[in-house]
This record gives sequence, C-alpha cells and structure tokens, in this order.
Amino acid sequence: MTTSIDSVTLDHDPIYVNILQEPDLNMRVYRAVNGALIISQATRGADFPIVLRGDPRTGWLSKTTIDALKALSAVSGAKYTLTFNSTEFEVYFDNSSGAAIKMDYLIPFSAPDGDTLFYGEIKLICTGV
Repeated sequence: MTTSIDSVTLDHDPIYVNILQEPDLNMRVYRAVNGALIISQATRGADFPIVLRGDPRTGWLSKTTIDALKALSAVSGAKYTLTFNSTEFEVYFDNSSGAAIKMDYLIPFSAPDGDTLFYGEIKLICTGV
C-alpha cells in the first residue's frame, strides 16, 4: 500500500486513525415548541476530517518528506489529492487548530539531516472522494 499527498509519497504508510469514526448518516433530534419529537437525517457529505498518524513502531516519515509536506501545507487555499489504500480523496491541510503537521523525533538528533526519521500526525479535511 502506498500513501501519498499529491506528489509527496509518504515513506512508511501511516495509520488512518479515524477511518471508521465518521457516520454514514448525520442525524439531529430535537423537540418542537409544542413538544413534538423532530428527527432530521441526511447522508453524510464528503466533508470530514482525516487524521494520518505514525507512532514509534510504524508510519515514520523522513525530514525530507516532512519538509515537502510542510511546503504543501503552507500554500493558502490549496487542494490536494490524498491517495490512501487505492482510494483518492480531495483534501486540504487542516490548520484550523494549530499546525496540520505535528512530528516528534524517532531518535533525537541535534542536527537532523534529510534521512532523520520522525513520527506524528497529519490532519486533513476531505472535501470529496
């Protein structure tokens, strides 16, 4: 399996941690002024969060790959194609609550080079499948 965001192929496939957490239906239940129960349902749209995560055992990324991803995430309003497990998603980097890319050293180095490995989290927002 190969995971990529546009032209950047991720070195080791991270885990798509919230793949099963998004419901197929959105539902809202509330009461009308007269007390009647109102249930409103709709199929989920294509807008949902995607979190790709690595840990000390899997999903590592090199500094070179992280730098390329950070360059993509720095482009305001840019939409990219995430390819995960042969499925393509239209995504934006999710910078709404801090950096979309958060990484930690796999093994700390004082002067990391392009091959230094990191693990962490990449937050995206899907706008189409």
